[in-house]
Amino acid sequence: MAAGITLKPENIDAFRKAINAYAAEKFPQMPAQAVTLDCRLNPAALSVSMAETLSALEPFGNGNPQPLFGLFGMELIDIAPVGGGSHLRLTFEKSGTVMTAMRFNTKAEDFPYMPGDRLDLAVQLEAREYRGQKSLTVIVRDIKPTDFDTEKNIASLQSFEKWQRGDGLTKDDKARLCPSRDDLAAVYRALRAVSGTPCDTVRFVSKLGRDITVGKLLAALEVFSERGLVKTELLGDRFKAELSATSGKTDISLSPKLMELSGL
Repeated sequence: MAAGITLKPENIDAFRKAINAYAAEKFPQMPAQAVTLDCRLNPAALSVSMAETLSALEPFGNGNPQPLFGLFGMELIDIAPVGGGSHLRLTFEKSGTVMTAMRFNTKAEDFPYMPGDRLDLAVQLEAREYRGQKSLTVIVRDIKPTDFDTEKNIASLQSFEKWQRGDGLTKDDKARLCPSRDDLAAVYRALRAVSGTPCDTVRFVSKLGRDITVGKLLAALEVFSERGLVKTELLGDRFKAELSATSGKTDISLSPKLMELSGL
């Protein structure tokens, strides 16, 4: 559903304040997007006949979406641009089964993952015919690192957004955000390896271990920036952090932001 309004330029600021106040009152916590899977599949069981049986569910559309299946713990082994570079053919392997899948409308430079990554996929299956021969096409609709705890990370990101808005943080919010000394050291080491390079936030966090969430990473970047250790730029789903030249040691424990999160 879409809607539109017409405003005089002088009324835009008042409208913005009014609609933001309404949203804050009625929807204090925006729901996170979710992907609902119809079934979990073993890649070894995928076949043309499996895709053909789905035709009995057609027509697909609003109210009857095309079935979405989960493939878990798939190792990415190759990334090949196709269609003039506008799409990707991805090759995965699991327990000796090798399969290819299409990721449409994604260029190689915008794809955050690399060969060797273990990923969970949400896919659709289609049986397509070419020159009289039917074949299975696996279409990737969503993707995430296998060890990435989505719910935990969403909760931490929501706590970080509260912090950025200046809302009062609960004890749980602070626990989700406050990085330990080991967390800060791990993040800083990882930043040193990619200094100045745009990084996908989810992939970066997934490589740091399950104790560090997106919220903790962003909080750590705030602390490092405050102490003059890095220059950070958030780029949607990506971020760029460039380490600053410093002389001598910096006492990170003196960060007011860190003290706020730790309750000191």
